[in-house]
Amino acid sequence: MEEIHSRSVGRPTDSPSPRSRHRSPQPDRLPQPCAELAERLDDELFALNERRGQGTFPASAKAHLDDWPLPEIGWLRKYYPPDSDEPHYDAKAARSSPPGTAP
Repeated sequence: MEEIHSRSVGRPTDSPSPRSRHRSPQPDRLPQPCAELAERLDDELFALNERRGQGTFPASAKAHLDDWPLPEIGWLRKYYPPDSDEPHYDAKAARSSPPGTAP
């Protein structure tokens, strides 16, 4: 009953976005291959743009995955495991200062 009421007044529900309903939930884990991480990030960006308005997050998942390993951002480590042509990503240690500033 609450869900029907929530929808009638336009409040968001906890239901998954239409694009991600076909997938079973996966634990957040790293390292991840590029294709898998890009697909999950694309779904998240889609859901965020649906909730906050189209264009809120205009960059593609691929663009974020290209930027986040850069030294000035440094949130991810991009590497190629042995016997793999696909890049993998791993989280870097937490930073003590914002990206692009001296520690």
